[in-house]
Amino acid sequence: MTEMAQISNQNITGFGPLPADQSIWEITVSYDVNFRDDEVGGDFDDAVKLWEDDRGAPFGGGDDQITPYPIPDRFTAFSSVVSRQKSITVFRDQLDTEIGDEEVKAQIWLRRADSGGPADDEVYTPIQEMSP
Repeated sequence: MTEMAQISNQNITGFGPLPADQSIWEITVSYDVNFRDDEVGGDFDDAVKLWEDDRGAPFGGGDDQITPYPIPDRFTAFSSVVSRQKSITVFRDQLDTEIGDEEVKAQIWLRRADSGGPADDEVYTPIQEMSP
């Protein structure tokens, strides 16, 4: 049996302060969802949350969760590959967890809408350095 729907090409594709308020940042996450033929036409839920990555010296500890998962968005798999984009708005202070640049990654969650079970796929974007 082929794998369930899968997330690919996941990246933080944009970030920065809002023009009207420098204390609020918008982070854009883009990704593709690949569907099997029998999944096309079905409904799926997805959501994205942000983390500040703390791997390596001097931190080497647990990552800091910047945002929780929001209520998932429902969408229909209208073809075998569907491109998705999410914009997350956060206060600058939420991003600024340590001295110097921040290493931010997004965690993307995907599930068939009618399953009620665990995620079909859950992945992280590559780390993006930013200076809030």
